[in-house]
Amino acid sequence: MVWNVKSACSRSPGLPEGERLHADFTFHTIAWNFHYWHNDAGFYDLFGPTERARKGDAFIGGWHRSLIYDPPRTLDLKIEAAAYLGLDTLPGAQNVPTGQDRNIGTVKASLTYDNSVKSLGAVDHERGLSWNIDVEDDYSDGGHYPSAHAGLGFGAPIGWAHSSIWLYSSGGVAGGDRTNPLGAFYLGAFGNNYVDDGEVKRYRQYDSFPGFAIDAVAARRFAKSILEWNLPPVRFAEAGVPSLFLSSARPAVFAGVLAAQTPAGPNRTLETLGGQLDFNFTVALRLPMTFSVGVARGFEAGHDGHTEVMASLKIM
Repeated sequence: MVWNVKSACSRSPGLPEGERLHADFTFHTIAWNFHYWHNDAGFYDLFGPTERARKGDAFIGGWHRSLIYDPPRTLDLKIEAAAYLGLDTLPGAQNVPTGQDRNIGTVKASLTYDNSVKSLGAVDHERGLSWNIDVEDDYSDGGHYPSAHAGLGFGAPIGWAHSSIWLYSSGGVAGGDRTNPLGAFYLGAFGNNYVDDGEVKRYRQYDSFPGFAIDAVAARRFAKSILEWNLPPVRFAEAGVPSLFLSSARPAVFAGVLAAQTPAGPNRTLETLGGQLDFNFTVALRLPMTFSVGVARGFEAGHDGHTEVMASLKIM
């Protein structure tokens, strides 16, 4: 059983009085968790572009159970219910306004399976299978907005030491009033902050699509595939000192395609081509960190598109 209480105050003169106080309360056991926040604030928002902070209040409760726990094989079930009050931005899409200070009720469930392995000396997983199924229903202004999305990832080594090919595919469908911002998925960008605590290779996630801005692609229905080639890591024997030691560099290249039906009706076909290089190092003898740089070019309907550059330091 763990309790955690945090509070803060923003002193920016341009911030409305009602948004200056921030509070956060969490409580969780092995199976249950409860989270309340008021004007949610995120430390890593200071190092954008991804923002987690939201105006308003949220009451979130969840339950988790491991249906299979036989590492590396795991199967997890999560169920969550939430009430969001006074939001001016969607909980999961930082660049999509609700149109007003909106109250939203959410119920969602997810089933996640993973069975990925790597050989001795590998930096990333080299063979395996993973999949997930997520269903959600949002309620606001008297209407329901159901949605579901699923993902499948699998890969295998290609004969070159510690090199593997992976295919990450996902798809989703959203319902409800198509003119309401709740009735769509929003995809785009790498999603890494300059300083971060999340996943390093975030382009593998269903709502990421490098080469396009965050939340730039709105979709009532979508299908997406990312083909990734993990190249052998480059290892360093004497790079640094014991208190700051660079152990390896992990290169990867990827290409992807996204087919999306927009809320307005027309279909879009988008492509991405890019790569990412992760430098793994330790600080103070034992604290692992990763500095990542990436670049991707986005294309749409065969036309040259936008180039996105990413740099991110993951701390611990």
